[in-house]
Amino acid sequence: MLRHTHYLLVFFAVAFCDDLKRLLLNDQDVLKAKFHQMELRMQSLESQKLQLQKGAVYTRWGRKTCPGNGTELVYTGIAGGGDYDHSGAASDYVCLPHDPNLITNTAIQNPWGESSFMYGGEYEENILGPKVFNNDVPCSVCYTTHQSVILMIPGKSKCYDGWKTEYFGKLVGGSNSARSASQYACLDNLPEVLEHGSANENGKLFYAVRARCGSLPCPPYTNNALLTCVVCSK
Repeated sequence: MLRHTHYLLVFFAVAFCDDLKRLLLNDQDVLKAKFHQMELRMQSLESQKLQLQKGAVYTRWGRKTCPGNGTELVYTGIAGGGDYDHSGAASDYVCLPHDPNLITNTAIQNPWGESSFMYGGEYEENILGPKVFNNDVPCSVCYTTHQSVILMIPGKSKCYDGWKTEYFGKLVGGSNSARSASQYACLDNLPEVLEHGSANENGKLFYAVRARCGSLPCPPYTNNALLTCVVCSK
């Protein structure tokens, strides 16, 4: 009888150990599944974070709207900058909003006579677009929601592989005989004009940029040929 009871106890002990082992194995499987779900969730959150971090801003010169290919219009404005004939003028083109918040509406003169001025932009050649000469230049500031890097490529009308075209056009800059410095910008291929802005008042001027052979190799460039440009995103 005692020996029989011993066998029963051994049997129950082995059975208990097997059940405990199965339970632990099952718990490990459950834990592995939970960890896997957590990893997937973290990857999903990281992907969403990267998507939220994407976005870039650029100026579309010569147009009042954005291309519409996944972009949002931040504002439409007036191209401006320093006067072409002022040696100390700022060099960059800027896009001024139509609804400025001025410090004061009263004209205030600098008592020492020196100052910095902002002028509107003008097209200086009809080759930039049909009948645009002396007209004022519009601009639009665009936000691309799916890209994070913006690149303007001079001399190209198409982006390289892996990059998305935002817009293309003609490379513009200030005149080489002007007193003020300038920067290069990409003017849209189909430029618009600002209404009631056709008077020849100069200011920040837009000229087509031409290639000049010498230190610039020809070919592949051609002397006096107009340079294209393209704005790309990635």
